Amino acid sequence: MPLFEKAVKADRGISFLVVEIDQLTDLFENHGEKVARNVYALVARLLRNGIGLDDLLAYYGKTGFAVMLIDKDIMETQKL
Repeated sequence: MPLFEKAVKADRGISFLVVEIDQLTDLFENHGEKVARNVYALVARLLRNGIGLDDLLAYYGKTGFAVMLIDKDIMETQKL
């Protein structure tokens, strides 16, 4: 919450993104925990490398991520 409040007070733009890994449960059931965890970790790394230092990446549910992007317009958010 402090990052969000800080951005709002500074009148910076904020975008939110929810990323869900479809069929991760099926991947787990068909190929095992190690493969599913590796896919999850890969997506986490790709997201982390694609966002800025001021942005926030968090786990969301069992198969997804929530991302808060600071000073990104709709085109930059969609590109990510």
